[in-house]
Amino acid sequence: MTGAGGAAGPAARPGWQWDVALSFAGAQRPYVEQVASALKARGVSCFYDADEQIELWGKYLAEELPAIYGEQAVVVVVFVSAEYAARDWTRLERRAALNRAVRGAARVRAAGPVR
Repeated sequence: MTGAGGAAGPAARPGWQWDVALSFAGAQRPYVEQVASALKARGVSCFYDADEQIELWGKYLAEELPAIYGEQAVVVVVFVSAEYAARDWTRLERRAALNRAVRGAARVRAAGPVR
């Protein structure tokens, strides 16, 4: 991650496309958008779905999202909420991140509840 310490971004670590992937329910989008903007302003490579709409367009998201959250991000930040627990897509993202964490290959951080 690039930031105050000047650490290298994901390009310096083969296999990583993102420093951080943000997993959240749509109801939390306004807050998570602020978080994504703050991370990017600090030079952190951040997967925020709204920024990747063109790249994701036409792709099979049931395969793409597990790859992003399970293989391509150094850290996954989960914004826990009642809405998050109830959504199928967030369940898919969370499952991919947790499967990788169980294997010891990634870190998962939870932030919540988000109002």
